[in-house]
Parts: sequence; structure tokens; C-alpha cells
Amino acid sequence: MPSLREALGHCLRKMKLNVIYEASDGEHGFKKAIEHAEDDNQKPFDLIFTDLNMPNWNGLDLLKMLRANEHYVETPIFMVTTENEASIVLEAIEAGADEYVIKPFDDAVVKKKVMTVMKKRNMI
Repeated sequence: MPSLREALGHCLRKMKLNVIYEASDGEHGFKKAIEHAEDDNQKPFDLIFTDLNMPNWNGLDLLKMLRANEHYVETPIFMVTTENEASIVLEAIEAGADEYVIKPFDDAVVKKKVMTVMKKRNMI
């Protein structure tokens, strides 16, 4: 949803993560991530947030496709979900998600989870 992407983007910009790309669905997100990683002037995305509930490919499909791609094996991937999708979160974690955020989300919670994962992966 555009409003969710806008709110998450605002939260990430407050953390000084200013270069943000958006996609309207999982398939579009995957194509954008691969194009970006394979561009000689770019590198793979540093972090990826995906909603579990999206048209075309859902977030779990996107996660699996990204983890199967050499460019995104180690990239932190965060799943955004609602509380009633919490049972799917375990499947996402098992498929390689680093963390999840329950919507509606709080900026402080997102920041804490991002910082924790980035520290764990020695990114900061």
C-alpha cells in the first residue's frame, strides 16, 4: 500500500537511510532489486523491507526468490505483517527473513530492529 510505503520511508529517512526504492508488488520488487544489483554502477540493496501481503508475488515468495539470488543471500530482509499473519512469520524466518515488523508499526521499534540486525551483520 502506498501509505505504508510512505510511512516506512519516512521512518527510514529519520534514521538517515535516505536512498529508498519502492515497488508496488513482489514481482516488481524482485525485478528492481536484480536490476539494481546487476548494474555496474550500483551494488545490491543494503536492506529490504517487504510486506507479506502483496499482489502478484507475496512477501514470502519475494523473500525466497531473493535468498536464491547470489546478490541477496546475506542482505537483511525485514517482513512487514499484521498480527493476524503472525503464524506466517515463522515460515518467513525459516525461509531467511532477518526480522519482522508488525503493522501498524512504531518508528522506534523499526529503528531498534534495523539497528540490531545491522550490528549483528557488522554493517555498523
